[in-house]
Amino acid sequence: MGALMNMETLERKAGLQAGSQDGSFGLPLYENPAADADKTYRESLEVNFASFETKADGAFLSLWDMGGHTSFQASHNVFISSHGVYLLVFRLTDFLKDKLETDRLKKWIRLIGTFSSVELNAPKLKPHDPPLIFVGTFLDEFKRTTKDYAQLVKTIRSSIAKFPELSAHKFVRFCTADNSLGKDDTELKKLRGLITDAANHQDQWDRELPTRWLKLEMDLLKAREEGTRMLTLAMVIEVNKKSVAPLTDEEEMKLALEYLHCTRSVIYFREFDFIINDPQWLADFFSIFITDDQFLPTDDLLLTRDLELCTTKGELTHELIDGLLSLEKNQRFCPHKSHLLALMEKFGLIVRILMSGTTTENAQFSETYTIPSKLMELQNVDGITEKVSYLQQSNLFVSKTLCFVFKDVSVPDELFHRIFAKIMRTYKVASLPIHGLEEAAERDQATTDNTTCLYSGFGCFEVNDLCRVIVSMHAERSTIAVTVISLTEIQLPADTGPRIRLKLEQILRDTLQMSNQLHFQYAHQLHCNFHLSPYDTPVQLYGIIYSERGVPCKGVECRGQHRLTKTDSTFWDIEQHLATVKGRENVAETTEGETNISNRRPTPRELGRLSRLVNASSCECLFIQLGLPYPEIQTTKWEAQSLAGITLITKMFLKWTNIYPNQTFQDIQQAMTEAKMAAECISEVLETDEESQDQDTVPSDVWNRTPSDAEIKKIVTNVGSASFNLCLELGLSPPIIEQHELGHPVTFQARMSSLLRYWIDRFQTKATIGRLLTAMKVCRMDWHTTAQIWSP
Repeated sequence: MGALMNMETLERKAGLQAGSQDGSFGLPLYENPAADADKTYRESLEVNFASFETKADGAFLSLWDMGGHTSFQASHNVFISSHGVYLLVFRLTDFLKDKLETDRLKKWIRLIGTFSSVELNAPKLKPHDPPLIFVGTFLDEFKRTTKDYAQLVKTIRSSIAKFPELSAHKFVRFCTADNSLGKDDTELKKLRGLITDAANHQDQWDRELPTRWLKLEMDLLKAREEGTRMLTLAMVIEVNKKSVAPLTDEEEMKLALEYLHCTRSVIYFREFDFIINDPQWLADFFSIFITDDQFLPTDDLLLTRDLELCTTKGELTHELIDGLLSLEKNQRFCPHKSHLLALMEKFGLIVRILMSGTTTENAQFSETYTIPSKLMELQNVDGITEKVSYLQQSNLFVSKTLCFVFKDVSVPDELFHRIFAKIMRTYKVASLPIHGLEEAAERDQATTDNTTCLYSGFGCFEVNDLCRVIVSMHAERSTIAVTVISLTEIQLPADTGPRIRLKLEQILRDTLQMSNQLHFQYAHQLHCNFHLSPYDTPVQLYGIIYSERGVPCKGVECRGQHRLTKTDSTFWDIEQHLATVKGRENVAETTEGETNISNRRPTPRELGRLSRLVNASSCECLFIQLGLPYPEIQTTKWEAQSLAGITLITKMFLKWTNIYPNQTFQDIQQAMTEAKMAAECISEVLETDEESQDQDTVPSDVWNRTPSDAEIKKIVTNVGSASFNLCLELGLSPPIIEQHELGHPVTFQARMSSLLRYWIDRFQTKATIGRLLTAMKVCRMDWHTTAQIWSP
């Protein structure tokens, strides 16, 4: 929701500020403002009189309803900016019953928070801090079903107040709403008052603007009320000519339209000769195509193939577009189809991917559109890992991975979709074959039918005849990973890396500017693998550039086994000043064997070890400090009631790290300190290595081999209730453990035996009896009795 200044203050607020599409409105319209003071004063009076005649003596409020469903998120950028007041509406009963409700609220908080900025607006120098108001609805239902509803409302309010995401916001309020049809509108009056209070905190309130800009907005608002949703630039010029306070020329009119675009009163880009006078109308058009599959029509058999392409491959055909627009409820958009589709491309919601040539020479694009947010998810990266490994084993070129890591901000998924759309329009989609590499490199791989390496946020693209680039988006990590490979060459020209990096940086700048998010800052980091696993940590460049020996890799699978050196960064031609954010050097990495753990995300295995420092009876205090919602804590307690106390704590840690993937050991240490727990013991617990102490408990040949099926049956009898932690200690991931639990829900022996066999298949010769005994000892299990299996 956006708000403009009170019209009663126009005479006092008449200013002479202009600006540009990026929102920096600070250029004088006249070289000598004093000479035009009398004209400005008269315009102010005329606009004030016009507002009085139309009874517009209050603030203008544009109220928009943004669909909260996940599928609509791709189009939220049409509305959201730093210039609004946001109402986060949720059902009170859902907050207590549905643990996903808190996740949805937090996602909205993070999304709106991305528009908070330290940049300042001229001339008031007010920061970008969008106000938030939480509105808990169906209070009447709460009153009917709960005796202590007032206390529960306080509990909900207290739980929301502890959300760590709110730290980025300056104005946050809470109220409830009664959904009954009674005449008591006390709650609504309170909400109206909160909105009025919040309006004073949004950055456009009290901002000095030319009064003729406000008159233009009044004229456009009148046209909207009369049903005009879109106007050509020529129509706006005619409206301006008839105004009592016309803008001086076409350039000033474009500046005024760009300002109204920033506040989302209209949608306008200079490259188009039209404006959208009703952003809600535009979003309604977007939602026809960017919607959940359940809302798409299924009764038209002629569209079955096109619907299947859309839902499975994200391909939007012209036949499907025309078919959906032919529906009675959508026919109003038909006369404006080409303009609206052009705006969908501009916002990165759809894209015609590059088929041949380059974006600057002989470019040919696909006939159909691709919807980035509807591309198939990459379910398993193992097959692509095998292909990249094949290239490395063949001594063909594979660069170290350059990571663009956004700092101190949670980047919304839809921004990654828009970035990926620009990449698909810049580079041809390519495949990644294993065999016959030289022949495959000579064939044209850029067809939409060959999409083995085109997924949601993941793709392989042809840069030129010599190389390809693998791009992997990690929205949960606020990171984009880029790796250059060659199917034919051992080395690539020296300018290959810099050219690709600069092109991607240009794409990032263009996308952030279009989204009014240029305040986002990112750093360059390096990683050893083309794909980031959830617990991999890219290495900051400062240590790589200045260390003679390089910096140990922080990949989960290979941490410390090799180093990233200055030679690896040279390929990308990144100088020292590019390895910083806002002029601040990244924290120097350790150059020796030890690893600084405080600035990275803990792995599941490490969280299992940390759980030993937390007492089950007092764990609730710790996780409240960490920001885990109270309903989530209670749900986890109920789900893990039959498990060991350490497993309960571990599962809470895992839920916390899934909700806050960018939080690190430092956050845990701070929370443990606040909860008066042994935070100083974190490093000691994590560095536990008891393997070398116990190798003499069984013969060395037994210690270093994998257990047999018969031995597994005996081992399982000594595995206690902390089996979940044992599996984490062995290196199995939580999803794998849960998958086997679902596959063997009744018999513990069958479940544990299955997990151990999977562990052996996964780690092969590393899955030794010695490793298993050590893990049992770390998990405080009866490893002594287990070792007796191999006693003479």
